[in-house]
Amino acid sequence: MSPAFANLLDDMVRSNIQQRPASAADVRSRLQDIYARSNGKIALAPASQAIVEFCRQVVVATAQKTASLTVLVFGAIAQIVVASLDTGWEMVLGGVGGCAGAIGGLVLAYASPIGPEFANFLNEGCGLGHCDRFDGCGEFSPAKTVLAVGIDGCSGLFIGRFVLDGSDCF
Repeated sequence: MSPAFANLLDDMVRSNIQQRPASAADVRSRLQDIYARSNGKIALAPASQAIVEFCRQVVVATAQKTASLTVLVFGAIAQIVVASLDTGWEMVLGGVGGCAGAIGGLVLAYASPIGPEFANFLNEGCGLGHCDRFDGCGEFSPAKTVLAVGIDGCSGLFIGRFVLDGSDCF
C-alpha cells in the first residue's frame, strides 16, 4: 500500500471531525492524485491477492465439479433409456416366443397324431395333482389347465430366448 493512500485512510478515520476531509470530492481528488502518481498501477496487499486467488480457485473447482455432475447425470439418463429399450425388445421377443409356443401347442394338440394321446395323458393324471376328468365344457380341469399353460409358457420362453434372440444361456 502506498504511503499516500495510507495517509488518506488515516485522515478519513480521525477522531476529530475537523481534521477529516471536508467532502467526498476532496477524497476523490486525493485518490485521483494517488492513482496518477502510481502510473496507473495499484498494488494489492498480499492478503487481498490471497483472497482473489482463493476466489479464483473456488470458481474453477465449482466449474469442474459442475461439469463432472453434468456428465454423470447425462450418463445415467442414457443408461435408463438403453435399459428401457432393452426391456421393450425383450417384451416383444417374449410375446413372439409365447405366440409361437401357443401355436406349436395348438398344432401339437389338434393337428398331430400325438395330440389326443398327450391330452389323455394330461386328463387321466400324470402324477402332478388331481385331474381325472374333463369339466362340463370339454376343457381340461383347472389343475391340468395350469399344467398345460405352464408347458406352453416354458416352450414359448425357450423359443423366444434361444431361437429368436440367438442367446445360448439365460
